[in-house]
Amino acid sequence: MRGLNTSLNIHGYPIVRTAAEGIKVLENSDLDGLILGRHLILHK
Repeated sequence: MRGLNTSLNIHGYPIVRTAAEGIKVLENSDLDGLILGRHLILHK
């Protein structure tokens, strides 16, 4: 897994502002995982 530090959004959608929006992006993209605070959430 590689790290990425950038604005988080899917093309055509606004930048993610909440944890719930971040999880939606994770579920609907090719991302492998998402770090929220001290938690690493992996996409299956």
